[in-house]
Amino acid sequence: MRKQDATKPRSYTGSAFRWLLVAGLYMAVILVFYGLMVLTEMSLEQEGLYVLFFAFFVFMLICSPVILVIGGVGSLVKQIVAFRQGEPKQKLLPLAVVTAGYFVLAVLVACRMWLRI
Repeated sequence: MRKQDATKPRSYTGSAFRWLLVAGLYMAVILVFYGLMVLTEMSLEQEGLYVLFFAFFVFMLICSPVILVIGGVGSLVKQIVAFRQGEPKQKLLPLAVVTAGYFVLAVLVACRMWLRI
């Protein structure tokens, strides 16, 4: 862990971006498992590795709304702190739009999977 430089103020905008990045990487891993599942579906005739990739894909997909909301809330909190600290608003506005997109995506996925609407 690196020490914080005493002359450089802490960037909450960067921290907000990292929260969004974690949730985005989670979604990328879901797509990787989906791709592996599709690639092994025909060649293994739905046995062996296909079942493993399918299980990981379904489990991660079911958990994705929770991860998206956690990433969005973490980013939103850091954005509010950054706004109050007077950090540049040109960087905070795109982060706010992406965070809103995360919340919308989480609600859509949750409604579609959990509530079957």
